[in-house]
Amino acid sequence: MLVIAIWLVSGVGTAWALLSFSGNKCWTVKITRTEDGPVSQTATMKLHIKALDTTTYAVHGTVSTPNQNPTIMMGTGARIGTKIYLNLATTVVESSGDRLAGVTRIELNPTTLNGTFWSIENDFSPARGVFDPDNYYAGTMTLKSCQ
Repeated sequence: MLVIAIWLVSGVGTAWALLSFSGNKCWTVKITRTEDGPVSQTATMKLHIKALDTTTYAVHGTVSTPNQNPTIMMGTGARIGTKIYLNLATTVVESSGDRLAGVTRIELNPTTLNGTFWSIENDFSPARGVFDPDNYYAGTMTLKSCQ
């Protein structure tokens, strides 16, 4: 009986964690480091997350700042041990016309859904026909209500 009770309780916990992570989620993103060193920039990330099973997620969304076109993100996520990991492909066309494509890795606490991220992007300038130096961003993410 004790084994069945533990199984039921752990199953309900897993189901609750699965349901609470699915749907629209938003974060305040604080960029604290770039390839040039420490910075202090803020953006908003909005992701739609769909549970594929109890440990795997499909993810699609955007990152937006007041002065830039939205960055489109899509990829997958996995709950491994005590963390949720998201690996997202990213693209954006900057106001200058430059095209950026990259990858973002996010690590979240499954209880608070707060965490950290890093992102690496390649930058191409069609006007000049050249690739610019790579971009690097890292920082923290704090869950917030979506508006």
